[in-house]
Amino acid sequence: MKKIARFTTGLAALVLLLALSSCSHLMYLDSAQQNFNRAAALDNEMRFSPRSEVPASPSLYYSTAHAFAEKALQNKSALKKDDVLANAYSIKALSEWKLYRYDEAKATSRLALLEYQALEEDKKLFMPRDKALMEALPSLTDLDQGKRFLYTFFAGTMPGYEQAKDHYFSNVFHPDADKSPKLETAVSKIDMVRSQLEGNNDLALYFVSSQLAGLKTWSDALDFLRQSANKDNSLSDSAKQEARAFVAEQYKLHIKPQKEKLLADLSRLAPKPEAERMKSYWDDLF
Repeated sequence: MKKIARFTTGLAALVLLLALSSCSHLMYLDSAQQNFNRAAALDNEMRFSPRSEVPASPSLYYSTAHAFAEKALQNKSALKKDDVLANAYSIKALSEWKLYRYDEAKATSRLALLEYQALEEDKKLFMPRDKALMEALPSLTDLDQGKRFLYTFFAGTMPGYEQAKDHYFSNVFHPDADKSPKLETAVSKIDMVRSQLEGNNDLALYFVSSQLAGLKTWSDALDFLRQSANKDNSLSDSAKQEARAFVAEQYKLHIKPQKEKLLADLSRLAPKPEAERMKSYWDDLF
């Protein structure tokens, strides 16, 4: 009987081990999701309710989420069988974006989109929220890159006005319809993705905040442009006045109307107390 008991105990342990190993990809995916959620919550807290001390850096949780997503993706066939391969790619792409691994994030988001499309075509499973996020991710990364490039370009010695204006036309906004700098295009593409969302107010609200962040970068670029004109000794007084007029016109034509529209969208999408808090945040920011 003791031998039988030992045998059955050993068999139960083996069955448990096999069961755990067969669903390890799901456990890794769940850990990736949990860590990403912690990072995102901490990110939001630091943005809208900043404190002098925080329990941990969001990047720590993003790194952990990315590591678990990669572990899950070591078994792509099992993930695909369980219809969660797209989810694993999505968490990996979002974590890469937040860790400033922009090219990787764009590539992974394309893989995620392919899997969402396969789910729609082969199994009639529709995940519009997750799919929209992957469609917008390349534009979200472009907004981040545009901000980092802008501040790098204007770090240190202020460039001359013509050089600063070239940067503005090349990277932020260009008046010619056949030229589309990254920042202008990113704000527009996110708006297109958002227009296709129905009943996903949380994600739509996130997209609005991202577009407002892009407009803040756009506004900063105009402010740098104005500063460069003021400090450029090669410009005449009339040329400086013309440059300031150009900056004011750009703000009036592009920043102000888009900001007003986005703040109106924010009021429509968010509960009133939260909407007022967020509107106040963006109004104070630029």
